[in-house]
Amino acid sequence: MPNPTDPTAQAAPWLEQRLPVRRLLRDHLIFAPVPVDFSLGACLEPLIWGALLTLTFTGIWLGLFYHATPHGAFISLQTIMRAVPFGWLIRDLHRTGVTILFALAYLQLFRALRLGLYRDGRELAWMVNVLRFATFLFLGVLGFIMIDGAASAALSTTLAAHLATIPIIGTGLAAAFLGTAGELSRHDLAHMDLTRIAMAHIAIGFLLLLIAGLTSLTQRLAPPANGNGLAQLDPRDIVPLHPHASSRLFAAAILTGLIFFALILAAPHLQSSRLNAIPASPLALPLHLDLPWYLLGFAGLAQAGQSLGGGTLLIAVLLILLAALPWLDRSAAAAARYRPWHRRALWLLAAAWILLSIGADQRTALWSLITDLSAFYVIAHFLLLTPLISLLEHPKPVPTRLTGGKI
Repeated sequence: MPNPTDPTAQAAPWLEQRLPVRRLLRDHLIFAPVPVDFSLGACLEPLIWGALLTLTFTGIWLGLFYHATPHGAFISLQTIMRAVPFGWLIRDLHRTGVTILFALAYLQLFRALRLGLYRDGRELAWMVNVLRFATFLFLGVLGFIMIDGAASAALSTTLAAHLATIPIIGTGLAAAFLGTAGELSRHDLAHMDLTRIAMAHIAIGFLLLLIAGLTSLTQRLAPPANGNGLAQLDPRDIVPLHPHASSRLFAAAILTGLIFFALILAAPHLQSSRLNAIPASPLALPLHLDLPWYLLGFAGLAQAGQSLGGGTLLIAVLLILLAALPWLDRSAAAAARYRPWHRRALWLLAAAWILLSIGADQRTALWSLITDLSAFYVIAHFLLLTPLISLLEHPKPVPTRLTGGKI
């Protein structure tokens, strides 16, 4: 029992009344209501937050030693890896954290497509989630350019050319984010304004934290995500996170942490570009973009456009179709487990995206055809197949409760 004369005990209720952190943690985190079928897939959102915080703190630390100047950026990264105490560890934490973040984000998107978590009151949460994913992509591109290697310079020039195809604002966007690399009339296309790119990376990175907070808030206010895709849950199917599901969240965090540190210890250079081991030079640009895996799908989509403007348009169309998915899918059932046609189409979508990612790294005529066909299916899946399947398919009966009527 607290001593009433203790100043600390008196200050605690006073602070709690004015800043109810303990109550917020209790009601919205520790004992937050979750569906009774809470699975490891439902742990993706807190794991994404863990990756985001890791990237934020390691990025701030790396920024203390990073010099955003031509060749100075490349040299500063080598200095961090070789001369700064534990610099190699911080940089490996950062670049492996990017891999983990995108892996979790892709899994979360596919889970939402499979369970229909973009409809029935979850539309706003889904659109904000797509916006957050698009911000992940843009930050990933800017971070790759900041390495100041040969592949970074090639990506900078390619990105500038793609942005410049946007009518009216394209050239201004390229110059705003990429500096002199965005001024296509100049001859020094490989010369990047790394100060501008670094500032954009930092500013958008902190903006991402706000978007991520809005994503979590809208998901918290939306109907609970569940395996049956039900819009509303029976009160008997809702349990507090602790102690009913906290063990699964803890297991997911441990598993992700083991994978994270296994990649750092066993394969720290798995996602490092071999071309980025060479400093950027305005006199030589590689013909091949050696991109990390999480950008390959969109690179393949851009290549399938057969032109700079076509590739930019396909990427924009895909993100818009993803955001508009709640209005394209009008099926009576949400979850793919009750929709056999939709389930098969989703697995074809995953296969097409993998082929698109592989094709982005190939230069043969056969793979060029495969990339074009995969890009066609990815767009057609959302624009044509999803509305048609939702109209023609007869879903299996959906139970009214998650527990099948059992308490």
